[in-house]
Amino acid sequence: MINILYIEENTNDQIIFTDHLADCKIEYELTHCASLESASEVLRMSKFDLIFCSYEFTEGSVIDLLEQHNLIEEIPLVVLSIKGNVKKTRDSLKNGAFDFLSKKDLNTPILDRIITNSLRATKENKLRLDLERRLDSIYANTRTILENTTDGIWSLDDTGKLLIMNSIAKDNIKEHSAKCPAIGEYFFDHISPLFRKIWLPLYEKVLKGEDIVTVDEYLDGDYQFFLEMAITPIISNTETVGVSFVARNVTERELADSKVRESEKNFRSVFTNSEVPIMLVSVSDNKIIDLNNASALLHDFDESQLMGKEIFDVIPQIHHDKFKKDFKNYKAGHLATLDSHILTSKQDIIPVQISVTEIFYKEKQCYLFFLYDISVRVETENKLKQARELAEKSAQFKSLFLANMSHEIRTPMNAMLGFADLLKKTPLNEEQQEYIDIIRNSGNDLLVIINDILDLTKIEAGKLKLRPKHFSLVEMVNRVIKLHKNKAKEKGFGLLLELDTALPDEVYLDDIRLSQVLNNLISNAIKFTEKGEIKLLLKRIGDDESESMMILVRDSGIGIPNVELETIFENFNQVDSSLQRKQSGTGLGLSIVHQLCELMNGSIVARSTVGVGSEFEVILPLNKHEHVEESDNSGVKKQILSDELNILICEDNPINVKLATKILDELGINYRVANNGKEGVEMLRTYTPDAVFMDLQMPEMNGYEATRQIREFSNIPIIAMSAHVMEEEQNKCLEAGMNGFIPKPFQGEDIILALQSQFSFDKKAAAASKTDKWKNLNMPGLTNLSRGDVEFAVSLFDIFMEQANSDHEAFLASLISNNLDVQASIAHRLLPSFMTFNFVQLQIMAEKIEADKASDEERTKFPLYLQMAIAEIAEKRSSFIKSN
Repeated sequence: MINILYIEENTNDQIIFTDHLADCKIEYELTHCASLESASEVLRMSKFDLIFCSYEFTEGSVIDLLEQHNLIEEIPLVVLSIKGNVKKTRDSLKNGAFDFLSKKDLNTPILDRIITNSLRATKENKLRLDLERRLDSIYANTRTILENTTDGIWSLDDTGKLLIMNSIAKDNIKEHSAKCPAIGEYFFDHISPLFRKIWLPLYEKVLKGEDIVTVDEYLDGDYQFFLEMAITPIISNTETVGVSFVARNVTERELADSKVRESEKNFRSVFTNSEVPIMLVSVSDNKIIDLNNASALLHDFDESQLMGKEIFDVIPQIHHDKFKKDFKNYKAGHLATLDSHILTSKQDIIPVQISVTEIFYKEKQCYLFFLYDISVRVETENKLKQARELAEKSAQFKSLFLANMSHEIRTPMNAMLGFADLLKKTPLNEEQQEYIDIIRNSGNDLLVIINDILDLTKIEAGKLKLRPKHFSLVEMVNRVIKLHKNKAKEKGFGLLLELDTALPDEVYLDDIRLSQVLNNLISNAIKFTEKGEIKLLLKRIGDDESESMMILVRDSGIGIPNVELETIFENFNQVDSSLQRKQSGTGLGLSIVHQLCELMNGSIVARSTVGVGSEFEVILPLNKHEHVEESDNSGVKKQILSDELNILICEDNPINVKLATKILDELGINYRVANNGKEGVEMLRTYTPDAVFMDLQMPEMNGYEATRQIREFSNIPIIAMSAHVMEEEQNKCLEAGMNGFIPKPFQGEDIILALQSQFSFDKKAAAASKTDKWKNLNMPGLTNLSRGDVEFAVSLFDIFMEQANSDHEAFLASLISNNLDVQASIAHRLLPSFMTFNFVQLQIMAEKIEADKASDEERTKFPLYLQMAIAEIAEKRSSFIKSN
């Protein structure tokens, strides 16, 4: 298929040409243009093999058109004219046309011949042009190589005359000769005797057919240099017709090689005689290619036994993977040192530190391994590690012991203080009232100590978290002052407050921890001051960019010796003075204050003069924080009436269910009950209440797991119900996705507060009626819950007896099978009832059984005590019904 462009404006000529072309025996594609302008556009877009064009165009010449497109030598042009004209023919052919043809002579055979000849000529012309371009390229490349190479190159014919020479060769020869030979001159007559005496014998040998490569030393006066010569014969038809020379200046290389040989000699001396074990290892195959005597001694092998072994043959198998990984990181610069182990002939393992350098040795890339025995260092590190682990275990044991001790003390303390409060509300004479106050005050003092111990263990374990919020600084400080003012007044001195007006009205800090700091410092000041005054100063310092608050607590007390100021903030440290000995305390207060200040990104310092007084200065940054409305996890509180509220209660204890539903009935709140977590989750898939009351320990699915599953499809407020009231337990509930917490045994006010934390609603709590008949029950928990509802109280008695009888039998069976899990579950289920009905002894035993801390004797006595409780409830139920 050939592409033909036909440029003709005469319609009749177009038809005649097209008819003749159709009769030709060729495959073609014809493009017709009626003007040179349109032909120019077509030539920009398409490529053609042949062009036919009319000679008669007023707008110009087709030859000019082809020259514009650089196509005059590439596409054959056949010019067509109305009349044959010798001048036109000569001009057309002269200017680049392939042929000239009269339109009247145009026929199919002539057209077929012209096309065939033009295509053949095009092919031959293309081959010629390609060959010329290649020859030009080869010649240009050859000249470029000759002129740009750093080697001197020249050729001589078989008579010794110079055929070719590049600039490098000319310059080098002229440097040591009077002049450089010219092309065609006998080469050896015009070069220095320095070159002739070496090159002429080489030339004569190569003429006989040898190839020679040689490096020779040349001395020109004091100047020494080396040339590497490659001399080869030029062969034509199996005969040597000349000689080619390539000369390279290798002076630097030869001198360097000489230095290398000297360096290798020195290296061998250092390598062999070094007391540091050294090994040479091949980079390519990790084989040991050399080692010194010190290395052989370290491995307890002869040198010959290690030569040729892989480096991994002398490293224990168990350390191979680590060595490969560490070696890679060491080479990448990620490790400063490379520690590993080597294996001796006796299979002993020696720890070593390895330094590695990559070098070339005997023209081979190698690793130079320096091995240092670090057995003593490793043994020392192991001893230090053991000592550190022992210290850490001791610290953990101390924290665990303090936490457990505090928890164990808190359980009976809560009961003691609770019943002291209940006893205080009964009719007492003056002496009994005094004794109760002493018990309550002593118990509260003990709780302060327990709280200090718990705070300390939390801080040391890193579990104490700050909960900053916006609050009024003035109100908080006034509450602290009010708390301590009476104590100071009792001791006969004043407690003064000075508050900087530049301080902001609201601050964003943890108000609980800040008040703890102030309470500790003021309490200490009061404790160690007998006369004078105590002053609390709060002042703004810094600028708007770094605003801080300075707190000064200054007293006129006994003072602290300088030697003890250095340790005043350490745990369990107390000032050793006769006055201090009269005071109570653990010595934890200031330590906790110090650590709380650091936790709040602040600082504390103490200054004191013995007999004059002390001053504690606290600096706390005032955090910049956008003020947003405080809200619970559920976001904006829902505005709702009490009778519009719907609650789902997930609780397996019938008494707790009865208590909760009774309170919700009094509040006018709707509810449904699920007997366990699994049932509660299923109900929530079709029932949408406003909130969920979630017990934590239930059969089939506990409250934590139920909350996690609910959170996968709902953000409904979930309020935990548990007898565990420690902060850790409440935090655990929040982390599980719950929104609030109700302590057991709960009262109406607990439920109201929990709901008000999530919603705004009108409560309809019924007034509680308290009569002597209710007081005679001696069950304040039941009295508060029943609020005068006799029927409700009786139903609680019935539920307890039914549940307790069933659990009594189950507990006896668990004692026989020694199933502690069942015992813990029963104790947990009954615990709220014990607290409601005021069975203190059973409550304590149940808490121990649930926590797996009960003795065998306590577990054995539990069902006996439970049976006695059932009998007591039956008796009280009967007398209560009669009295009402």
